[in-house]
Amino acid sequence: MKLTKLNCLIAFFVLGLLAQAQTPEGELKRWHKVTLTFNGPNTSETASPNPFSDYNLEVTFTHQASNRSYKVPGYFAACGNAANNGCASGNKWRVHFAPDQTGAWNWSVSFKQGSNVAINGGGSGAGFMNGATGSFNVAESDKSGRDFRSKELGRLKYVGQHYLKHVGTNPANPNGPWFVKAGADSPENALNYVDFDATPSFNNNLNKIGSKTWQPHQRDYVAADASAYTWGNGKGTEMLGVINYLSGEGANVMSFLTWNTDGDGGAVFPHVLKVSEQEYGNTSRGQQWNKVHHDRFDVSKTDQWEKIMEYADKKGIYLHFKTMETENDNKMDGNNFGRERKLYYRELIARFGHHLALNWNLTEETTLTDNVAKATAAYIKNVDPYDHNIVIHTYPREQDQRYNPLLGNNSELTGASIQTGKNNVHNDVKRWLEKSRNAGKKWVVANDEQGPASTGVRVSDKEVRHRVLWGTLMAGGTGVEYYSGYTNDDGDINGNDHRKRGKKYKEGGYALKFFNDHLQSTMVDMVSADGVTSDNNDYVLAKAGNVYAVYRPNGGSTGLSLPAGNNKYDVQWYNPRAGGNLTAKTTLGGNLVAPDNNDWVALITSKDGNGNGGGCDNTKVAIASEDAYLQGTTRFNNGDLR
Repeated sequence: MKLTKLNCLIAFFVLGLLAQAQTPEGELKRWHKVTLTFNGPNTSETASPNPFSDYNLEVTFTHQASNRSYKVPGYFAACGNAANNGCASGNKWRVHFAPDQTGAWNWSVSFKQGSNVAINGGGSGAGFMNGATGSFNVAESDKSGRDFRSKELGRLKYVGQHYLKHVGTNPANPNGPWFVKAGADSPENALNYVDFDATPSFNNNLNKIGSKTWQPHQRDYVAADASAYTWGNGKGTEMLGVINYLSGEGANVMSFLTWNTDGDGGAVFPHVLKVSEQEYGNTSRGQQWNKVHHDRFDVSKTDQWEKIMEYADKKGIYLHFKTMETENDNKMDGNNFGRERKLYYRELIARFGHHLALNWNLTEETTLTDNVAKATAAYIKNVDPYDHNIVIHTYPREQDQRYNPLLGNNSELTGASIQTGKNNVHNDVKRWLEKSRNAGKKWVVANDEQGPASTGVRVSDKEVRHRVLWGTLMAGGTGVEYYSGYTNDDGDINGNDHRKRGKKYKEGGYALKFFNDHLQSTMVDMVSADGVTSDNNDYVLAKAGNVYAVYRPNGGSTGLSLPAGNNKYDVQWYNPRAGGNLTAKTTLGGNLVAPDNNDWVALITSKDGNGNGGGCDNTKVAIASEDAYLQGTTRFNNGDLR
């Protein structure tokens, strides 16, 4: 009798733990992160079998009404509270999911074990939660505004156009708005932050400040809005302030490297250190990859990264994952596609793929072979249940060499991250939009780095507005990220204060407002048509006979002739320096006359919706010129700068 009672108590206790482990955490609402945490093998980051390669947790989530399903990879979560206590061992295994529909969702677990089962599949049942099932109900989102969790926004999806589209309330046929972006490319080592665990302070000829404090953005932290995203008794406030500042200025994207061992900054990586932070910090750049485990990941550090990214979703900040860079992209697998790359990308996708607005950038300034780039993109496409945008970044003079082999059905890439001199931005963006379109798969093309390498956008606001911001958007590009060159206390490595480019972010926000307020219904059908006006300096984006946007860099008057006659159109003006409302409509005359000699944007619309102009297309093809800051036969930027 005593034995029976004991068995019953044990069974009740075990079932209670299992039920607790299977209770969804988070707000059970559309587009919100839902987390399932399971009790599995008790292990550690450095144990054998390797918890990152030799176990494979996958959870399939199926919407009952539509039968739409997602197979989501999970990960080893140590004690389940690593962000706060730094634990490296435990029995918690976790999966994140962002449901795209309201109503009932079913879930079922596959948990396998075997050598490299996480990347190769197969294996045998590992017990514990293997075969477990459950369900939960999802209510409608109550978020609004810029919050990506708003029901009108949600996940960004590549839909075969030159812009990403928010899924909104219809996963089968996305009905949210098209996405344009403006924000921060620099500093590339944004995650080299003192409050993240196991993040060494590494100084070299480029990295003069070591780890970032982000102290200038402490004032931008709002506890009432962001305290839920801190860790370790209030850590993270400065970087949460960064997110809030960028969002408040109107920016909607930030870029960051997730792995830069052997790179310019050298101290950002998700891997487990083999040595002390001090020893790593004293290691030369070329030897840093040898100081970390290539196939094991720091649970507490990546949990802390997740806190920042969660807040970014809330504040409407798109996450540009630069997964490696030119100095290290040939380090994994001996410059092949193999186990190290697969484990790295699987961990990123398992931990961060649920975020609603992101792209996976295969590398910055690629030195990958075509075959490695193609294999990596295909692997990401296969593992990522949400099919996020996949892009690659290259040197300005290597665009043809690197992009041409990846166009169309040659790869799973869906976009290009363009680096070029400021004077070439408009033409380079146009060129790759056109080349991808002609290859049969439209790429989402952004200008994410501006030359010259030494200064980037640390030039006049007018030059950046003209050559970079409106130069990209009026070419039909998805937007810009600002690169800020190199100085000892600012720029792409030492940047620690975004206020130094605050006006540029604000003016970026004005440009986004123009596109979102006035071109949402037509932008996907608009193409560059610079020849519409008589001024060769103008940028024109047009749906011929229907709507024209004209950026006039120096205002004044220019001639133009539109289908069916100019008097069939209305014109309004937008101030790119101050934002605000359009001027009142007036009938377009024989000339396009700006309010003054500053830069202005004209919105020209057909009075009857089509201008009675049929399909007249005044597109003028512009040929990109040579890059302005990589001269002669130089392949790479100056060694002191890159």
